[in-house]
Amino acid sequence: MNAVPTVHIIAAGLAGLYSAIALVGGCLGYATKGSTASLVAGVISGVLLFLCAAGISFRPYPGLIGAMIIALALAGRFIGVLMQNRDRLPAWFSEGAGITAYIMIVGGVMVLVATGLALLAGAAQTPTTS
Repeated sequence: MNAVPTVHIIAAGLAGLYSAIALVGGCLGYATKGSTASLVAGVISGVLLFLCAAGISFRPYPGLIGAMIIALALAGRFIGVLMQNRDRLPAWFSEGAGITAYIMIVGGVMVLVATGLALLAGAAQTPTTS
């Protein structure tokens, strides 16, 4: 029996949750600000993250690496937004854009940590022959 390691399940769950957040965030950006770029980026990144999360069970390494790359790109983009607004951080964090950036950065870091641990756990396992 070849069971999926628990750390892969956790990574897949976090990537799936982060994909839902990206999808909802893109739709909210479009609905509130009329930002087509938010909608396109949110939908594309959300769908890709969902596919990576689902793929972790079947092909762990491509799924984990894909989720890691997408999470890094999203977190990096929102860290850039945070840096642009660093002079007014306390007030900015109480606005919608600040809350969104915070959620996307924290979520991205969580996905990066979980996928990194899953990759390390997979590398630590030795292949067995039957």
